[in-house]
Amino acid sequence: MPIIRSVMFLLILDLLTKHAFRFYEQDLALEHVLIEGYLYVDEVVFNYGNAFASSNVDDVGILSQVYIYSFFIVSMAGCVLGLSSIDEEDSKLTAVPYVFMMAGGLGNTLERIIYGNVCDWITLTSPVTEYLIVLNFADIFIWIGLLTLPFFMTGLRLKLFFGAIFYVLAFWPLRNVLFS
Repeated sequence: MPIIRSVMFLLILDLLTKHAFRFYEQDLALEHVLIEGYLYVDEVVFNYGNAFASSNVDDVGILSQVYIYSFFIVSMAGCVLGLSSIDEEDSKLTAVPYVFMMAGGLGNTLERIIYGNVCDWITLTSPVTEYLIVLNFADIFIWIGLLTLPFFMTGLRLKLFFGAIFYVLAFWPLRNVLFS
């Protein structure tokens, strides 16, 4: 039960912040600066694509939609399998990566189902570049889960994890061809 409560807490935090910024009607400029020049809330971006084929166009192809939802299903199944393989003698911290990934995946997918897009509102940048990364709490939760996962894996699970990473990286150059 503590795992379900943790996932629900993170999920509600993510959905409430996205909802607040989705319907925020005042000007955001210079009102929500967290770290000057690096981390701030400048604009709300509605992402209709996914992280691999990001698009702000309302018309996302059926192949991209199939990819988005099948990736979600496979990821959630992996998290459930990871949680079910935790032994009783393992530390409770072993569940942390799975909790973060489940909350992030559920948050973005629920918003995509409800609104047809995902509200990104946290802007990361560097003062010397024009490149902006716009994300939300769900994206941060997914990254926290992915970055902490290898520290709690051993043996075959660790090999499968790195095998999946290399598989995704091998097909990364094809992302624009498949999902544009």
